[in-house]
Amino acid sequence: TLPRSVKLRFIGYETVGSQGYVEAFLEKAATLGLRSRVQYLGVQERAPMLEWGRTSHMGLALMPMQSNDINMVHIVGASNKPFEYLACGCVLLTCNLPDWNAAFVDQGLALSCNPTSPGSIASAVGWYLTNRDLMKTAGEQGRQRILNEWNYNQQFRKVQVLLEAPPGDAVRGAEQ
Repeated sequence: TLPRSVKLRFIGYETVGSQGYVEAFLEKAATLGLRSRVQYLGVQERAPMLEWGRTSHMGLALMPMQSNDINMVHIVGASNKPFEYLACGCVLLTCNLPDWNAAFVDQGLALSCNPTSPGSIASAVGWYLTNRDLMKTAGEQGRQRILNEWNYNQQFRKVQVLLEAPPGDAVRGAEQ
């Protein structure tokens, strides 16, 4: 069990395939006696959503441990969620999958867990709670990584060089 100070806040909309999920989630929290620790903030514009991120300590980026959906299997670099959390200075709690571990855990920006195991999740969150200084440091390292490297300007620099190169120089420009 985690201390009462640990709360789950979530923001967003239900997709076409998940209508009723928020209500079912909140009902499950109530059944478990945890409803007072779970807060659904509804759909938010980007600025207020990011403000909530800046006032939070940890971002959840949990995916299914197994999936037949190729998008779910290969979403690690395509999902905005972990990068938005990192931009806000939050450390991540991710699923214990090789791609997610390589991208975030091995970089010192996240802990991983088995999202189907409450004990695994509680253990990871508990570690963060007892290592708050490391948590703050990891969050700041993630924020700096976004500012300096993991942003559109840096990631698409080579594409920009190709687009701006005179005809015939595009290959040479891409190598720079």
